[in-house]
Formats: sequence, C-alpha cells, structure tokens
Amino acid sequence: TEFKDSPVGKIPVGWEVKRLGEVSNIVFSNVDKKTHSDEIPVFLCNYMDVYKNSYIRNGMEFMRATAKQREIDKFSLTFGDVIITKDSETPDDIAVSTYVSEDLRNVICGYHLALIRSDKTKLFGGYLSHLFGLSEVQHHYYQLANGSTRFGLTSDVILKSEIPLPSLPEQKKIAPILTSVDEVIEKTQSQIN
Repeated sequence: TEFKDSPVGKIPVGWEVKRLGEVSNIVFSNVDKKTHSDEIPVFLCNYMDVYKNSYIRNGMEFMRATAKQREIDKFSLTFGDVIITKDSETPDDIAVSTYVSEDLRNVICGYHLALIRSDKTKLFGGYLSHLFGLSEVQHHYYQLANGSTRFGLTSDVILKSEIPLPSLPEQKKIAPILTSVDEVIEKTQSQIN
C-alpha cells in the first residue's frame, strides 16, 4: 500500500480526509436524569454507559427517566449511532466512544454526551467509533478540551475534527477486524484479572 501525507498524518492513497461535520450530524444532549410527571417515560443512556461499554445493545440496564417529546425526537438512539463523552472532570476522559450496534427501543442519549449520526452513504459508525479509540485521536481531543475544574469539547471542535476516510466498503471491512482485536484484548485482560 502506498501512503500520502495528509492533515491527519500519513494515510493510504485513495483515502480522503473529511471534517466530521461534513459526514455526520452531531448534537449535544441536554436530557437530564430527572423524572417529571408531565413527561414521557424513557430509558436513558448515561455517561457511564458510554464510558464503560464499547457497544450499546439491547439487554443493557439503562436508567429510567422521562423526557419531552422534542428531546425524544432529537436524541433517540438508532443503529449505527456513535456516542462520545463531551465533558469530564479530567481531559483524558474526553471523547470516549461507544457504538450503537443494534436497533433500540425508547433509549435516548443523556447529558454530557455528544450523539454522532453519520451519513450512512459516507461514514460507517463502527469505523468512526474505532477511530475515537486511537491514542492519537484521544490525544487530539485531550489537547482541545477546555476548562479548569470540568473539561469539555465545543460542538465546533467536534464538527471541524478531521478524520481519515477510506471508501465505505473499506470502512465496513476495517471495523470488524478492529472489533475482533478488541475482543481478544478484553478476553486476555479478563484472564489476567
């Protein structure tokens, strides 16, 4: 494989570099953990659900809460979504990602999280989620997190983030390979523990 220089480092010839906002829609959730009698019951995918899980699936125990209909319309999770932590007490916990790997029922994205819904004709969510796991990407967001007692990313920082973008079929081949590597690492860590 031949490589070329790009704004994100060396990438294979044939790959592009795009701003995340060009290939996805990004919204910051403002749905809190409270329950109000005048709102609709929902399940809430919270910060720790994202932080501790590589994948969001059915069968997980989500917090029960309520939300307004407009929040449900805007922040409901669907197959292929990527969620990242956008706020934290330390900058090294910024941009930790998870991938919504199944269709979910009545689960919405909670507070302190950014919901990234990719244009499925250009960006595969499973690939994007793995990109966020790369140490170089983590370091990039670590440097851009602002704050002193609580750190966070602005929507502008996330929208303008540049990502290496192979063709969609190639993204769909890369993601499962990285998933199996992650699974081997998790099993090995489990055996070590």
